[in-house]
Amino acid sequence: MLSVNWLTLPFMGLVALAIGSFLNVIVYRLPLMLERKTRREAQRVLHINVTTETKFDLVHPRSHCPSCNGIISPWHNIPLISWVMLRGKCVLCASPISVRYPLIESITCLLAIGTISIWGYSIAALLYFVFLASLLTLLVIDIETTLLPDQITLPLVWLGLIVSHQYVDASDFPHPMSSLVGAIVGYASLWAINQVFKLIRGQNGMGNGDFKLTAALGAWLGWQALPTVILVASILGLAYALFLISL
Repeated sequence: MLSVNWLTLPFMGLVALAIGSFLNVIVYRLPLMLERKTRREAQRVLHINVTTETKFDLVHPRSHCPSCNGIISPWHNIPLISWVMLRGKCVLCASPISVRYPLIESITCLLAIGTISIWGYSIAALLYFVFLASLLTLLVIDIETTLLPDQITLPLVWLGLIVSHQYVDASDFPHPMSSLVGAIVGYASLWAINQVFKLIRGQNGMGNGDFKLTAALGAWLGWQALPTVILVASILGLAYALFLISL
């Protein structure tokens, strides 16, 4: 951490806050985009006239309040700062703004500072920041919708495999074979567990997104890290489930 150029670190923090703001857009809009797509496909299969919908993606429409649908001006949409200045309320209708927005932005900033403190201003830091920011996005989407979208998990698998192959001599990434085996074992292990659960209970115990996410973790960390990853994930999942039950 002492070797980091502290003069540029605040600037990188601001960039990370802006990236965190975009992650908020993905968390909110991507599940809705998938829902719209599924509905249109179902209407076509059922020979129902597909209703015309307004354009909705990661760019359109402009940022707006989900309560009053009022357009949010750029100076009221500054990452973290605007939420603090507005005291967590919409400037148009005074409806509460979820604390999720500044929380994701702050965590993204901390992830950027953390990766820079470990790898410095390097390609490795950038790649691991992308990896961690993707996991953060998946985490929030999973908590809110129980979805792990292919639009994030599958590119994460391929990026991990490509990175390990591209930087085969770098100690910051697993060996290409370790990465490939990690992706295969990561997917196959949870798939096999789910098949056993399905034979016993007659239903799936987890979604396919879990298989792909574990494959991505194996691709990025190597097969050697998978037992620890699955153990920690199981403990955290159990703790979260007990917390929900206690409520």
